Amino acid sequence: MKMLPALLVLLAVGLPASAQHVSESAGQGSLSFGTQNDALRSARLEMALTGSATLQLGGTNVPGYTLQGRWTAQGADSVRLTILQGFGDSAASGSGTARVQGDRLVSLQLSGSTRAGRYSISFQGSASVPSPTPNPNPRGFSLDQNLGEAGEIRGANGTTRVERAHVILRQDGTAQITLRGPKTSTLTGTWKDGGRDTYTVDVVSGFGSDKTRATVNVYMSRSHVFSVEGKGTSPGQGGDFTLKVGGR
Repeated sequence: MKMLPALLVLLAVGLPASAQHVSESAGQGSLSFGTQNDALRSARLEMALTGSATLQLGGTNVPGYTLQGRWTAQGADSVRLTILQGFGDSAASGSGTARVQGDRLVSLQLSGSTRAGRYSISFQGSASVPSPTPNPNPRGFSLDQNLGEAGEIRGANGTTRVERAHVILRQDGTAQITLRGPKTSTLTGTWKDGGRDTYTVDVVSGFGSDKTRATVNVYMSRSHVFSVEGKGTSPGQGGDFTLKVGGR
């Protein structure tokens, strides 16, 4: 019975029992860590059915903070977080509450301590990220493939390694590209046939921000995804960024 709350929450958001649920938002918040303070711009919470949780915060002074621990359901749209490590300290601890609505992280309140001092986190997500407008003319084509090759994202915040990508192009014209590595990022938008074994995705949300805008090309070879390449701008990357996964 211990796993029942986790199961109920994952089923409530429409995921299979083996899945991981991700809620993220751009927004405003603050991080107080010892004598230092940082303004938060984005937050991303990954929750697995096993009860593990990973929280990623995008700051103004520091591009990213990562905390890990456990989560338990606490009401219809609230989860209790217990921090077991974070800020590069395996001895970090803390607790707090996050409110989630589907794939949107509504709010977050956390406090705890590390060997370097105490910390407190407060975050309020912006309005819900708008869903990409489906193409009114279904394409009669869909794609759901993994690209098991490495790549990287280069932005103003630095370079992030990508270990693999998952590309979904739906018949209604919506698209989703998930980039997995030390950090997991999801880009959403709409797609069109670019010709010559190429599909072009117009990104309208990603890296925890609905202000992300990018053009990403999915190159095919013998009906398989060969590479994913693009460029754009995102607050989650500190501005302009480029993306390349696989070889072309």
